[in-house]
Amino acid sequence: MPAAEDEEYAVTAQTQADEHEVTAQHEPAAFTEAQGQPAAAGLGAWRKRLLNHLSGTHSRREWLLLGERVFSHPRYAVVVMVALGLCVFERYWFVMLPLAVFFTVEWLLRFWLQKESGYRNKTELFFLFFDGLATISMYSSLLLPASALEQGIYLRVARLFRGMYMLRMLRVFRFLTFDTIVFSLPFSLVMVGLAALGWAMPGLGLYIGVILLIETGYRCYSVFRVLPHGKRRVAELFFMIPDTVAALAVTGMIPVLGHGWVLLRLARFLIMLNPLGNLWLAVRKVVTLPEIRREGSMLAAVFAAFMIVGIISIWYFYPHIDINDDGEITA
Repeated sequence: MPAAEDEEYAVTAQTQADEHEVTAQHEPAAFTEAQGQPAAAGLGAWRKRLLNHLSGTHSRREWLLLGERVFSHPRYAVVVMVALGLCVFERYWFVMLPLAVFFTVEWLLRFWLQKESGYRNKTELFFLFFDGLATISMYSSLLLPASALEQGIYLRVARLFRGMYMLRMLRVFRFLTFDTIVFSLPFSLVMVGLAALGWAMPGLGLYIGVILLIETGYRCYSVFRVLPHGKRRVAELFFMIPDTVAALAVTGMIPVLGHGWVLLRLARFLIMLNPLGNLWLAVRKVVTLPEIRREGSMLAAVFAAFMIVGIISIWYFYPHIDINDDGEITA
């Protein structure tokens, strides 16, 4: 019995020693973890308090809706258009620096809105890409030397996309429907006028060329939306080629294409829209109206009467004149 008790006591002592050793091994890790948990909890609580302080009593969804409303409001579009107009003073750093900061913060907020909404608005993502390029060009005008600014002209063209998007928000382009793009004679005349302006003023050629390229691409999309399968659709798609070449010629990016290629823009205008034929038909319709015929006959009679009275007045009442100063009456 004493031997059995001694053996049981020895086993108990060994077990307690093992437990003490395991506890000693894990005590530093447990202590560190216990210290880290309050630190992480404190950081999370501080971040939560900061967000609560900034957001006030508004929820996250309310802030998202407020941001979407601000960035799609017409008055905000006016502010952005004014800021885009100030970008022409890119030689002055005290103008470009606040604009660069403004557009950077605005871009980040818009990107955050798209991230929170799951990137569902593909159009906004498209404009975010070009707005990012335009913002980079603003920083290039601040950081790069003046001799290198001309290389960033292609990035600054990206501002045109933003400006057009803002004008769309202002509903300036609400009259531009698919039918207007394809069938409107005044709209095509405006595009021909822009091409002529780009030809006459090469300094604006790059910007006008980009506008013409956008119009050509949008017209191609409108053709598929408006016109059914047939000869008219094939003809409209065929004229996309000379219109694209004319737009590239206006930009001046391809030296092979001289400014004379801009005249290709007249091909679709004269053939597909036929302004001279439409004008002649309009004149014929107006002339055949009874009211116009009566008024025209009356005006012709009055004109003939004035001619007769004028001839008689000159023949009998007008003084004789020596026009050549040679002593002879010539009139």
